[in-house]
Amino acid sequence: MNIEILGMPIYYGSDVKGSDLAYDFLKKDLDNIFIKNKIVKKQKIEVSNVDENDKYKSEPKLKYVDEIMDANKKLYNKTMEAFQNHNLPIMIGGDHSGAIGTVSAALDYHKGDVSVIWVDAHLDIHTEEDTPSGNVHGLPLAVCIGRCKNEKFRIGEYKLDPTNLYYIGPRNDGKGFEIEEIDYVRKANVTCYMEDEVHNLRNR
Repeated sequence: MNIEILGMPIYYGSDVKGSDLAYDFLKKDLDNIFIKNKIVKKQKIEVSNVDENDKYKSEPKLKYVDEIMDANKKLYNKTMEAFQNHNLPIMIGGDHSGAIGTVSAALDYHKGDVSVIWVDAHLDIHTEEDTPSGNVHGLPLAVCIGRCKNEKFRIGEYKLDPTNLYYIGPRNDGKGFEIEEIDYVRKANVTCYMEDEVHNLRNR
């Protein structure tokens, strides 16, 4: 299968600069990472510039929402185009807010028949109501599931079934999640292999 590389140079979801540089840093090495004749297209999503003082411009408790969702809608469209061209889209971020566009496009293209394996120290399933930081990189899975009710997070038609979500490696030392997240994960029967479980499997 041919590959389309999508660069998503965004840090607004984490509000910490650095992750936005990953695509430009890796771009020159992509042909060495993948088989050269398999990469048919490389493109970079345009992310709007916004002054740090305007991070709460559109929402009083959420940072950079308009810019994040604008970039994710562009990413959604490019991801969908790759699927329609029968190519495999690979997104290089960027912070975790970029999952909103890619997962939403996959859900729509496959009419909801999608599973997500989330390898991370955190659950990233806060809603706009319970996020303690206001950072959208902690919300992408809630957006994809349809838990976020703010109209600004509306994207795509199909939503992720939480029983098709699989976590690998969340920290369980009190720093990997808030109580609102783990309560939802348990109630929704999400499969979750915590950090200590992963270590135990490795040591068998």
